[in-house]
Amino acid sequence: MPVRYNTMNPVEPNGSSDFRDAHDNTGNLDLAMNGAALAWTDRLGRSKKSWAGIEDQVNAWLDSQGFEPGFLVYVDGSPLTVDRPTQLIQRGDNIYSVKRPASFPV
Repeated sequence: MPVRYNTMNPVEPNGSSDFRDAHDNTGNLDLAMNGAALAWTDRLGRSKKSWAGIEDQVNAWLDSQGFEPGFLVYVDGSPLTVDRPTQLIQRGDNIYSVKRPASFPV
């Protein structure tokens, strides 16, 4: 891990002009955006969610909502089975969902 100066200089009112804080911020931004950890610690010692942590949280929320990426492609005259109410159907340039209530598979 790179050397951190940890000056604890205040951020307000205009941000720190200390080059050591700029150095710390550069390393922290690299960890926040490119690191694999779900969180990182800013130069004032506060834990922040990293980009990986934000992606993880969004993906968990999408999973909990039943989100399914992609569509079932319907081609006229071909059979199509929809197994779950969360599946969408694409026909041409239009997107459809199965009208509820319906029993699955449809």
